[in-house]
Amino acid sequence: MKWTGLLAVVLAVVGSIGAPLRAAGESDAQIMITMRIFQLKADAVAEDGRARVPLLEDLPLVGAPEGDAVRVAVAGKEVDRFAQREAKHCISAPRIFTRSGQSGSIQIGREIACESMQPTAEPGVFRLVRGEPKFEGMRFDVLAEAGSDGSVEIRKLSMKFDQMVGREKVEGTELEVGAPIMKSRESTHALGLRAGQRALLSTPALDGSGETLLVVLEAAVVENPGVKAVPYTKDGGGR
Repeated sequence: MKWTGLLAVVLAVVGSIGAPLRAAGESDAQIMITMRIFQLKADAVAEDGRARVPLLEDLPLVGAPEGDAVRVAVAGKEVDRFAQREAKHCISAPRIFTRSGQSGSIQIGREIACESMQPTAEPGVFRLVRGEPKFEGMRFDVLAEAGSDGSVEIRKLSMKFDQMVGREKVEGTELEVGAPIMKSRESTHALGLRAGQRALLSTPALDGSGETLLVVLEAAVVENPGVKAVPYTKDGGGR
């Protein structure tokens, strides 16, 4: 299953984003978190079922032991060349602006409708009734602090992925309208990034397709961002 149709972005940031920057490390230093999320096709699959990503094979893991569902590595700007080459597989590119020591959140995804078959007053006649929709997508919660040398300490990065892997069958119809069958994965990480470094977080897709979701995360202390975070939609380059 593809992560298609992830068009809705809900942004919740604590603190304003336009005040001048004071000394790094102070409470009103502003931090910009940039993420690029790739869905990498399983052209080659490693022994653990993940898509083989040459970029990750030569990087030591940090913050997650071998075998964990989410693996974390840190690299430099060579990641940008990879990102340009794999741009067609980028499914979202959100940004979070927040103040040092304050948290920010972003949610990317869509609602999936479901319907059930219910009897009517007429014998043998049923009708489809819309049920409570399910959310498919991703949520990121970030708490970061600015360092005195332009570095950023990400004290807490929580990630949650929800993916539909099928639908329950609705008796009496072959339509794909039953309640979505969802799988979820949650993880929390902490790491430090120096200027020019990027964190890479990889996790296999939840539907068993062998594909890998790769999050490339950058963090920078900024002065007057002057740019609002906007939805990454199909018209804006998303899939």
